[in-house]
Amino acid sequence: MKRILASAAFLLVSAVLMGQANTTPGMAAQQVWGQKTLSYVNSATPTQFWFALEAVSGRCYCVETANYETGYGDKFMDTKLTVYRQDHATPIVVNDDNNEEPKGYFLSRACWVHNLPNETVFVKLAPSASIVASNSTVSLRFLETTLFCPWFFVAGDYNAFSLIRNTSYTDLPGVVVTWRGLNGIVAGSTTVTIPANGTVVLNARTFVNPALFSNGSVEIAYPGAPDQLQGSTTTLSGTTGLGFDALFTQRKPW
Repeated sequence: MKRILASAAFLLVSAVLMGQANTTPGMAAQQVWGQKTLSYVNSATPTQFWFALEAVSGRCYCVETANYETGYGDKFMDTKLTVYRQDHATPIVVNDDNNEEPKGYFLSRACWVHNLPNETVFVKLAPSASIVASNSTVSLRFLETTLFCPWFFVAGDYNAFSLIRNTSYTDLPGVVVTWRGLNGIVAGSTTVTIPANGTVVLNARTFVNPALFSNGSVEIAYPGAPDQLQGSTTTLSGTTGLGFDALFTQRKPW
């Protein structure tokens, strides 16, 4: 009975996948950040599959491929991801072999900071080499990786130190740290490189005018893997000795 149910489930997934028609930008499958989906890649008759998502200016995102373990086990595949702007012609980022930690070998991970206007972005999935088995099933994951910290405070003699740790063994350039006032207006910003396995400490007072923005929030956008950065903001006063911490977290729909 279990074997019959497993076979039926596989046939159902196969039927859904074979029925998809998102092989052109105009037929792109609409996705939301935090969603997973399945698709095929076929090296014998290479086909492109397209997906559309809404990207917000200043945020950061990642798209990843992974093997989908069916009853037959699609073990050997070489995928390629290309993320395009709204014109589905101007590339934002391309990734063939995922060689950044955590490595995915011939799988793909395309990550970027969206330093562009709010727009629909298009993701193209395609086979990269003949190592892809015919009709291999690929799992795709779409993630927003922006980090948010709810509080900093620099009134009086208070300082607010954001401690940002790179969990990877490779340097991470292009990390954008932004401070916002309570009304959401940008109060200050800087772009830094965080060394491999290293930590950067940034004092809000260096980038924010306390007379205009005495408190608010902090956010980080970076072109790296999900959870590659971890951090917190420590606010403290040398006079009173009072201090408190606020952690950076991601928005994860599920």
